[in-house]
Amino acid sequence: MMVGKQLVSTAIAIHFLIGLLFNNSALAQGVSIRVEAEVLSLNGFVFEDDGDPLFSGGRIKLATTSGSASGNFPGSSGNYDVTVRYFDEADGISTMSVSIAGVELDAWFLSANTDQLITHTVASGLFINANDLIEIAAQRAGGEFVRIDYIEFVPLDVIPEYNLTVNVSGSGNILYNPPGNSHLEGTVVSVTAIPTVNWFFDDWTGDINSTNNPLTFTMDSDKVLTANFFTNLPVITSIFPSADTIGAVIEIRGFNFTGATEVKFSTGKLSPNFTVLSDTVIQAEVPVGAITGPVTIKISAGTSSSAINFVVILPPDIVVFSPQSEYPGLPVTITGTNLAGVTTVSFDGVSAAFDIESNTEITAIVPANATTGKIMVSNSAGSDISDTDFTVIELTNIRIEAESMQLNGFITENTAIPGINFSGERINLNNAIKI
Repeated sequence: MMVGKQLVSTAIAIHFLIGLLFNNSALAQGVSIRVEAEVLSLNGFVFEDDGDPLFSGGRIKLATTSGSASGNFPGSSGNYDVTVRYFDEADGISTMSVSIAGVELDAWFLSANTDQLITHTVASGLFINANDLIEIAAQRAGGEFVRIDYIEFVPLDVIPEYNLTVNVSGSGNILYNPPGNSHLEGTVVSVTAIPTVNWFFDDWTGDINSTNNPLTFTMDSDKVLTANFFTNLPVITSIFPSADTIGAVIEIRGFNFTGATEVKFSTGKLSPNFTVLSDTVIQAEVPVGAITGPVTIKISAGTSSSAINFVVILPPDIVVFSPQSEYPGLPVTITGTNLAGVTTVSFDGVSAAFDIESNTEITAIVPANATTGKIMVSNSAGSDISDTDFTVIELTNIRIEAESMQLNGFITENTAIPGINFSGERINLNNAIKI
């Protein structure tokens, strides 16, 4: 019995895979799409296959008084003729119906006087959407088991789908009507360009060149459009380098820089010296008092700030370290400010390995040859030295006198042995071996 179930499962899997391959080919060539009944979701039906060559593989039969077989339409949207192939037996009058997208298309009796395979036309020229739900329902009467082979769809004029891609140049958003980027041929689509604050819509370029907004067109092929936005305000796209020290000269890149009258850093500090090299490049000195934050450029049309922060590297400051003393090779936590850009850590002038945990914490390893003294941290903006000394605990020899240990079989003795000096007492084993 187990072998039989395995064969049935294998047969269903094979039919399903063949069906997928066949359907893809059918769509490409415009030929029929056949969905084998056994690959549908079965409710009250069971799979059977006795090798009868009249059926295209296996089939399903109604095992209860009523049931259904359902699945999603695997083809593209379009107009189709729909047929069902089933076996009509002479020993009962059962009923069948076919529904697509919840609409019953046809219902009929299985009332043949002799056993025969029948191909029944359910609908002609029916428009079906991709992924519409297909459902075959049946009611059993007498010995009529409602054996179903397949449902087939013959395309009359498969409607192709086209992709719409809209890119944005500048700053703005796109509203699609109808929503989505994939549309059937003949669909009328409207796209609306919505600029962000201080930006303006200019035009559409690409497969359609227009200044209309919204832009309405009919999908007759794949289309790629670009919505172009502009602004009269300065726009900062990058800062190089992205981090530097007070007094450094940095390069600000973007556009609409011509006529700039002011370059400002965080905390409102103005750059003491800046040069407009072109409409797209400004060089500016980082002012005293600047901190990490956006950079602002002012022109006659208005002012705008960078979306990215410029990081001002300030000298590090050690607030405390813990522990206050430690052995070489063990970690010490240094807490302070402006530690994120630290490049060196030293203990009394001896370089140490370290990890930057955050802008306020560093973990450093006490160097092997370190001596007691100050801890120093440095970055490109400067250095800071701890207010107090860090004490390096020296490793010394440790002597354990034998007589102070727990003895088992040994005894202590203190009699002199000529020519040998012991550091106090000693122990021996049963007075025979001396240590």
